[in-house]
Amino acid sequence: MRSLVLELQEDALNPSSTSLYLLRKAGLVASKLNIQELQQWTELELSGYSNRESLPQYRYIRGEVKARNPALGWIPFIVPEPLSFLSEMPVLQAISELESLIKNESNLTVKFSTEIQVGLMDLTDCEFQFALHISTSQIHKIIESVKDIIIKWAIKLEKDGILGEGMTFSRQEKEIAQAAHYTIGTYIMTQTYNSMSDNHSTNIQAGRDASGNLLSSEVTGVFAGGDISGTVNNAINQLQTSNNPEVLQLAELLKKLQTVIEVEPALEPDDKDIALQQVAVLADEGQNPKKESGIKPVKTAVAALKGIVGALPLATKLVKEFNELLPMILPLLGLG
Repeated sequence: MRSLVLELQEDALNPSSTSLYLLRKAGLVASKLNIQELQQWTELELSGYSNRESLPQYRYIRGEVKARNPALGWIPFIVPEPLSFLSEMPVLQAISELESLIKNESNLTVKFSTEIQVGLMDLTDCEFQFALHISTSQIHKIIESVKDIIIKWAIKLEKDGILGEGMTFSRQEKEIAQAAHYTIGTYIMTQTYNSMSDNHSTNIQAGRDASGNLLSSEVTGVFAGGDISGTVNNAINQLQTSNNPEVLQLAELLKKLQTVIEVEPALEPDDKDIALQQVAVLADEGQNPKKESGIKPVKTAVAALKGIVGALPLATKLVKEFNELLPMILPLLGLG
């Protein structure tokens, strides 16, 4: 009688097998062996992820930010380092949607949220539309990663003496499976789960909203490492030594913004660090707000803050405070 595990191996090596079919079969094996983590993973891949809490790293993809020039069409946009997260996004959709998507599209265009669009327009002083352009090869990588995980797990089952007979497994095989403690991370090589989580799903179908999801913490602003809150405090303290009433007012407003960022529970640690970095940039540039060279860093920092805050629910306290503070902060930094 055929072995269900060996069948799974053969199917995983068959180029015509879809990830949808393989996940269903792998889920069946995991269920019969009562391997809960693998069973949960197959269910998430089949139904889609509701948030980033359990999203594997292979489901993070990169694209190219472009601006739509009325005369030239879509042109590349060089993304400032603090906004590098705009080139990356998580993919939460079910595997069946992804397989269907790449059959009909060669390239995908993801629209940014209104907040990010406005921030980029302010940064560039132009009314271009901005979007993230993604090659379907990025989606192929997700699908192939799923197949790789299944084949590696099926091979491990065989090595452990778990083959099954027809659609059943012996009591001994089930006991071996329980003792083995199979974990999905084992089959994703060096990749790990991303610990960030939010309540914003990100769809990659054309015309959907990217919601400003923040994925990268590799922001190289005016400082790196160390105590970020301490760095912000130092920058604001410098403002408070000024005799200029406007600079003192700016220090007070930035302090309020710093506080609300630090206590906002909806912000993930990486998001919070990057937001605080931008406040430090504003404080640093606020020491001489009239200098022409400071306009670009200020615009970049503001655009980054808009992207981070724009991804939060509207009822969040940070969103409300930010929308109230920003109109007061910008004139003091030389931006009307």
